[in-house]
Amino acid sequence: MRLSTKSRFAVAAMIDLALREQAGPVSLGSIGERLQISLSYLEQMFSKLRQQGLVESTRGPGGGYTLGRAATAISVADIIKAVGRPPPRPPATPPPPAPAPRGQTPP
Repeated sequence: MRLSTKSRFAVAAMIDLALREQAGPVSLGSIGERLQISLSYLEQMFSKLRQQGLVESTRGPGGGYTLGRAATAISVADIIKAVGRPPPRPPATPPPPAPAPRGQTPP
């Protein structure tokens, strides 16, 4: 199975996080340095992972990310679905009614 670049980066970042979270929250900057991934790209990716509950964030000094659940409960498919999911589409609005022909009133 071929993975997109985004999916490969996400899986690699999650593995990096799982291997290092025992020492506390892991910063995206440190993950980016180790994996050679830009910080802005990681921020976008981890936002999606956080929305799906795969990671949790800690703010402030010493903050960073930890896994949202046990590593054994997170599958590669979970990660791929989280980062590959397109943003939700707005609800469809019905088209406006067609204008009545001249000289007739609408029903």
